[in-house]
Amino acid sequence: MVRRKRVTRRFPLDSPNWIPIVNALQSLCDLTGNRQLAAQDLTNALADRDVPSMRRCFSGWRQSLPVGAVLLEPDGELLPAAYWTEHRVQSWSSDGSFVVRRGPFVPGHGYMFAEITGYAYFVWKPALAKIWPAAFALAAAPAAPRVRRTNDKRQHKGSPTQDAIRRIAAQEWPEGHEGIPIKHIIAGVSPKLSARGIPVPKRDTWLRALGRRKS
Repeated sequence: MVRRKRVTRRFPLDSPNWIPIVNALQSLCDLTGNRQLAAQDLTNALADRDVPSMRRCFSGWRQSLPVGAVLLEPDGELLPAAYWTEHRVQSWSSDGSFVVRRGPFVPGHGYMFAEITGYAYFVWKPALAKIWPAAFALAAAPAAPRVRRTNDKRQHKGSPTQDAIRRIAAQEWPEGHEGIPIKHIIAGVSPKLSARGIPVPKRDTWLRALGRRKS
């Protein structure tokens, strides 16, 4: 349960960093010039290069949870890298991109593959950007908001709390927290503020500290 909460905070289901696997594949097609090479490279990255992936069920009928997967409520499943040793991305056209499961080996034909239906697959864009920056360039993170110096005692009193929020958030999400919903940041950072003896502030203070509301 603790691991699930930690994973959910790091990879929230509603984060914009999740992009459809078909979109990621198209970006790699533009880079490689070949759909099958792009599918092969993406599968290898998912299996060997620590690229988080997840799937969401849209059919109403869910298969059993893959070994090592973590539930992302309400309908997401964070997939382990080992999943991609038995599955692969395939693409024959812009309308024919899908995930398949490896089946039995047939002499003279090789391994047989069966398409996975009823699920939409997603990959974590920041991890892809580390491997292929030209294809998955991320927008530059906004500069940390400047704390206005003032003689207002309330502003002076609030500054250490905002600094602590920014420091802890940077530690929790080293790849950037710009796309993380504020409610997840509050849930993840609040216990650490309390552990440091800092009262948990109101939502407005969080928004100002993270540059999501103008002073």
